Amino acid sequence: MVFRVAFKPTATIASSQDTVTVDNVARPSRHAVGTTLRPAPGVPMVEAMALVVLADHWLRQRAVDVLPK
Repeated sequence: MVFRVAFKPTATIASSQDTVTVDNVARPSRHAVGTTLRPAPGVPMVEAMALVVLADHWLRQRAVDVLPK
């Protein structure tokens, strides 16, 4: 199976925040830092949800198959 999935872009932070990076460099910005790889954690979630939906449809089909004709 092939899925086409889209992820909503990360929203920017509404107010300016003074942050410090790992190198202790101050970074006054309005962007959510560190979300460039955000879709990566979403892939296992999409796979798991697809399996849940397929299992649900399989169970529904089995329930219909045992009904008297």
